[in-house]
Parts: sequence; C-alpha cells; structure tokens
Amino acid sequence: MDVWQLILYVGASLLALSSLVSLMSHHRRQHRQQLLLEYEQQLAANPEPIEPVAESDVPERANAAA
Repeated sequence: MDVWQLILYVGASLLALSSLVSLMSHHRRQHRQQLLLEYEQQLAANPEPIEPVAESDVPERANAAA
C-alpha cells in the first residue's frame, strides 16, 4: 500500500506543479498585455518621441552610481 500512496503523491505533486506553471504563464501573458495596452495609451496621449537620457547627460546619477 505504501507504493500506491507514493505513486498517488507523486502524481498529485506533478499535477499541482503543472497547474501552477500554467497559472503563472497565464498571469504573465495578461500582465504583458496590460502593460502593452497602457504603453499604447500613453503613446496616444503623448505622440512626441522622448529621447532616452544617457548617464553622461546626468552627472549626479553617474557619480551616485560610482
């Protein structure tokens, strides 16, 4: 009977793990889709491109990081 309990335990563990992985990947897809939607809304509200700030442009950041 111990062997069957071990097999049942391993099967339940694998099922729970696959369910968790599926849930997390679904959440990641939803989160990325929400971020993309917010980014598109932000671009629609402010269509001017914003130039990235280099560390050499902001000496305070460069000195604080060093």
